[in-house]
Amino acid sequence: MNTENPLSKETLAQVKNIRNINILDPLEKFTKLYIFLPIIGAVIFFITSAKIGGAIIGALLGSGVAWFSIRLIATVRSLKLNFTKYPLPGYLTKEKLLAYLGSNFSHPDIQINKGLLGISFIYKNSSTHRIYLNEEKRHFSISSTMTFKSRLKYGMQVNSLKLYKNTVQVTPIILKAFEDASNSAN
Repeated sequence: MNTENPLSKETLAQVKNIRNINILDPLEKFTKLYIFLPIIGAVIFFITSAKIGGAIIGALLGSGVAWFSIRLIATVRSLKLNFTKYPLPGYLTKEKLLAYLGSNFSHPDIQINKGLLGISFIYKNSSTHRIYLNEEKRHFSISSTMTFKSRLKYGMQVNSLKLYKNTVQVTPIILKAFEDASNSAN
């Protein structure tokens, strides 16, 4: 009796990669910063301000500065991703991309809107990623912002981390969609 799986391991790996394209969680790097940076900041400010006489205020100020610096790092990284210019693959035009996205692209967490400003990907109803195509220079960029609803829901202090996380997770999906659209257009 043959008990082998009729699908090869390579086929199963390809199917798994297609379904789980957004495995990357960039906030894993920030967990150590969350734990250690406020503590280190509090201790340093506690020691330096204990000589002056305001040890508790110094500890609170140190943890606040560390908390702010974590958000600043996430904001700078998401801005770097926003200003990255990706090369436009193949002979892809806006019309071919719209035709491909309208008929072949599907992802459970992403909605596609086609408006006057171009194409926008809405990820889990929390962030909007607009695509700006420059067909003359053959590149495109992705501009990411939080939706108005998520700004109200989460507040401004969490938005920088959440936007960075969403941008890092959605960018490979968008790049794969562009690559697939280029392959189908040829």
